[in-house]
Amino acid sequence: MESLQKNSRFGEVIESSIEILKGQCHTLYNCPPLGSLVRIGDSVFGVINGINTGSIDPSRGVIARGQNLDTEDQIYEDHPQLEQLMRTIVNISVIGFREGTIVHQYLPPLPPRIHSFIHLCSSNEIREFMTSVDFLV
Repeated sequence: MESLQKNSRFGEVIESSIEILKGQCHTLYNCPPLGSLVRIGDSVFGVINGINTGSIDPSRGVIARGQNLDTEDQIYEDHPQLEQLMRTIVNISVIGFREGTIVHQYLPPLPPRIHSFIHLCSSNEIREFMTSVDFLV
């Protein structure tokens, strides 16, 4: 798994509402940890509240393949297509948005667009957002 750098793009929105987003990671298993502050597009902030990896086709579930293998890595070496047949999804709770230079800690007037890029927030963005913790109330 690749490590994510602060302010790095790791996925894009595949379902969008004002309160909850679903994002697909560009690389299987490569996402920020639970509870991470993320930025969607240029202006919306959210917190990762769930992570799931599974089949891209809900009618074709993942099956066990490693019974006679020594390591999990061997499964992916023997079946390289698996990385194209599965995906990692993050669930995100929207907690605020930026309007010009002002950060609001409440829901935006509109949801982010489908295919908006999702970024792990930089240290500066985290400091900027955390000047108040009103979103926790």
